[in-house]
Amino acid sequence: GLDPSAHTEHKEYLADFCSQFVAKVKQLIDRVVDNYAEMQYLKEMPIKELYYKLLESSAVSLAHSQKFVAREDVMSAIRELVTSEESKPIILHGGQGSGKSAVISKVATSLVEWTGTQPICVLRYIHNHTCAHTLLNEICQQLCATNLEGELEKIPVEYRKLVSFFNDLLLKASKWGNMTVILLDGVERLLPTEGFPSFDWLPAELPTGIKMVLSTTKGGVVDELKARIGDEQRFVELTDLTEKERMILMDSYFTHRKRRITAKQRVLLKNALQEPCSPLL
Repeated sequence: GLDPSAHTEHKEYLADFCSQFVAKVKQLIDRVVDNYAEMQYLKEMPIKELYYKLLESSAVSLAHSQKFVAREDVMSAIRELVTSEESKPIILHGGQGSGKSAVISKVATSLVEWTGTQPICVLRYIHNHTCAHTLLNEICQQLCATNLEGELEKIPVEYRKLVSFFNDLLLKASKWGNMTVILLDGVERLLPTEGFPSFDWLPAELPTGIKMVLSTTKGGVVDELKARIGDEQRFVELTDLTEKERMILMDSYFTHRKRRITAKQRVLLKNALQEPCSPLL
């Protein structure tokens, strides 16, 4: 590396970097301290795990949506499907790093604008392999906690009974007045339960006022979902970013980090981004 004592510009850069790093760490520590009392309170709640999940999902959604750029065609397609009268689940699919989590997050934060109401939103990011039974139980818990607290203790343990309970719950939710939207990111990580297929619980038709958006990678899971849902119009594909979208994404990246590049660096970056790539790359 460069010797800071011999390169003033590099020395200033390192000093600025260290200053920003320390400031960010202090912000994180302050945030933890501020939230400690609230978290201690949540630990005493009987359904504390549900609240932890809600806090985690909200934090991830906010982080993704704040940095979201481009993908207007995909967002427009999902908006049309969510606000339509059609009742089948919506499937968002694309390669690894294509931005599925960011799109799901942006959908979550756009629902009020799209519907003109305050929908009930169940949002889950499936980061690790998870049993479908566990996920379904969490969804039922949140729906019950929203308007049917007396039903919480009635959630069945046995899988087939849980699937039936879930479907009955969706029917009840359809009569609450507000739209209910279930957003599940990364369903390819769902594991089958007790020998049943991974998507045995997924209704091919949803009650009026219930919407469901699932994201998954390309491959066999998409084929399985097509066989279950049967309507390819409900599938939205995340393709590679266009060259213009790549530049918009990079400009947003630099702006968010309060960085600037020279005209020469911009030319080099533009040339490097001419090849198709995912947002992650």
